[in-house]
Amino acid sequence: MKQWMHQLPLIFFFGVLLLGLLSPQAVFASEVTYVSDDAALFTDDEKEALEDTCREVSNTNDLDIIILTINGTDLTRKQYIENYYDSMDSVLSDAVILLINMDSDNRGVELQGYGDCESTLSDDRIESILDDITPYLSDGAYYNSMNAFIDDVDYYVNLTPTTNYQHTEQDNQNYREDHSNNNNTVNTTSFTTKSLRNLLIAVVIGVISVLIMAYNSGGRMTTTQSAYLDASHSKILGQYDHYVRTTTTRVPKPKPPQNNSGGGFGGGGVSAGGSSHSGGGRSF
Repeated sequence: MKQWMHQLPLIFFFGVLLLGLLSPQAVFASEVTYVSDDAALFTDDEKEALEDTCREVSNTNDLDIIILTINGTDLTRKQYIENYYDSMDSVLSDAVILLINMDSDNRGVELQGYGDCESTLSDDRIESILDDITPYLSDGAYYNSMNAFIDDVDYYVNLTPTTNYQHTEQDNQNYREDHSNNNNTVNTTSFTTKSLRNLLIAVVIGVISVLIMAYNSGGRMTTTQSAYLDASHSKILGQYDHYVRTTTTRVPKPKPPQNNSGGGFGGGGVSAGGSSHSGGGRSF
């Protein structure tokens, strides 16, 4: 056993090294800001909590959830998000980006899905999310609205993808074939990363199994409870039931085609940089 104990630091070192190699997204984590609150809608504690929640749900689903708030822009809300994604496309791949503009002349919310999120968060599903969060925004409950938004994203991205989004002829002209090829490269990298991650899990399980066997090889306790317990003179003194959890099953409600009511600049499209996306927007 002592010989195995001397090997533990070496095993730990290689485990950390493999974990770093299998998590290339960690290299870019510092470049992604999940919550940019230029409109100062959240307290410091709320912003920190939203950052943590976005990071947790993003990591769980292999995507990036971005929240932006601004006090005005010369662009439409749709164009603002498109330009943001284009400026970050070297870091972002599958992404969900929400924008809140507090400018009185263009006050509203916009939501877009990129990469795989274009189909998991189709236009209709985005409309459902906007249905949920817009009442909060109208009441000024911005923090609650963002928690509802993140919860909805976590739900919808785990459903079967859909393709009910429309692109205009101008969108098709903007779309770049080389951008599509770049996205395919990113997806291939993501697949490789997941495969290597599974390999790491197998290695860790193997190491733990070997350590357990090495520990048990020094001898085993053969005395059992029967050596001290007389079953004929024993009885149960008490019984307790402990509540663990409640599981709720959610079913998405069907949505008829909408035209982004409320004066938004909604709908899917293609950015100036050739990034295809789903989308929707509302005024509030």
